[in-house]
Amino acid sequence: MEARKMNTNTNMKRRAIRTRTDLEDELQEVILGLVDELVVERSAAKVEIHPLGPMTNFHIHVAPIDMRRVIGGKGAVIRGLTNLVRLIGRRYKQRFDLKLIDPPIQARDSDQKFVGQHNWNQSHVRALAQRLADLIFTGAVVEIIDGENFDSALEFQVPETTKQEIIALVSPDLTALFDAIGKPNGRHIIVAVSTPEETLTPSF
Repeated sequence: MEARKMNTNTNMKRRAIRTRTDLEDELQEVILGLVDELVVERSAAKVEIHPLGPMTNFHIHVAPIDMRRVIGGKGAVIRGLTNLVRLIGRRYKQRFDLKLIDPPIQARDSDQKFVGQHNWNQSHVRALAQRLADLIFTGAVVEIIDGENFDSALEFQVPETTKQEIIALVSPDLTALFDAIGKPNGRHIIVAVSTPEETLTPSF
């Protein structure tokens, strides 16, 4: 089936999810938003939806120089994002998968060096994290608190009824993803997924 491309008229407000297509479109926008935070050449980044029977595949395309940023060390970033996409599919009783499409072979740049930034795109990253949380959990609230030494605490506050196995499952993937997003934003993003009684004040 022909790929469905993304609507370019997007913002950080979550769409109402009533159908499988609504869910696919929302997830497509969230994936692209996350990828945009990782890459240098945003104009080359795109996410396509490839429905095939009961399965929906999301294909990520980025510029050659950005492949390493999206893959992450030992594949941690793309693996974490893939795991989250599959989990969201299971939550909505759908079969979702994710693939990073290799671009034509060209010279790829070295790892990006960390340059700390006091003024960064915090509100945008928080809104993006909230949209992702809305797809994973029910009733989650996302907050970011900036500390010293370019550290930022990103907390996913989930209801007490959230299963601990779900929290344990998603925490490493969210950590890998937002740690990578923090780097080009000049922040060390520290992720925590907690229920209300577990919420802690960051100790920077």
